[in-house]
Amino acid sequence: MSNYTPKMEAEIASETMTYDRAVALATEWGLSVKSVIAKTKSLGIDYTPKPRATRKTSGVTKADLVRQIEGKLDCQLDGLQNASASALTTLLGAL
Repeated sequence: MSNYTPKMEAEIASETMTYDRAVALATEWGLSVKSVIAKTKSLGIDYTPKPRATRKTSGVTKADLVRQIEGKLDCQLDGLQNASASALTTLLGAL
């Protein structure tokens, strides 16, 4: 048995589904957001998820950190770019 009436399905299909719209419909209908998103996808309707938050807060890239570290040590360090940004920041601070 479906939690969705034909009227609800028509409302889902009326426009492109976004995360914010799914939240609004779920609240209105007393359903979970995941349920509304799953129903949208099962109906073959386009769904635009909310953008993922980025962790980059300082505006400095890992490449910038590597260049700064190499500059302080006056050498080329191959593979350093594979380290995490937090490890590179800690290393740069320790220099």
